[in-house]
Amino acid sequence: MKRKQDKGFTLIELMCTVAVIGILSAIVLPSYDSAIKKVRRAEGRVAVLALLLQQESYMSQTNSYFAIDAPGATGIPFKTFSGDNPSKSAYLLKAQACSEALQLNACVKVLAVPVKDDPEAGTLYMTSSGALGCTGTQPGNCW
Repeated sequence: MKRKQDKGFTLIELMCTVAVIGILSAIVLPSYDSAIKKVRRAEGRVAVLALLLQQESYMSQTNSYFAIDAPGATGIPFKTFSGDNPSKSAYLLKAQACSEALQLNACVKVLAVPVKDDPEAGTLYMTSSGALGCTGTQPGNCW
């Protein structure tokens, strides 16, 4: 008489599968998070450059730059966020004089303040004089 074969998975097979999935997740998730941060930073850099171009155009017409005091300020005729819309943007934009000693007709500093915490890069900035950088713990991740 033939013995009937059991069908299905054993507990050991199931546990091996769970272990493999856990190991793959531990490897993939940090890489995914890193890639997402790089994409967000690129979005912030593009937004800073675009706003700085608008600043230069405004300067050529009025002989002064304009300030955006609060990130995401409304009523400003210039884009104050990165991305397509404010709700999905990675950065809010701000513009101010480069220093207290300089007026807005001399130099402007455009900042991209991250919406989600990014301690490695922090706030991205660029000035009309060409200086660029960030406030994060790893300045090499900025530009």
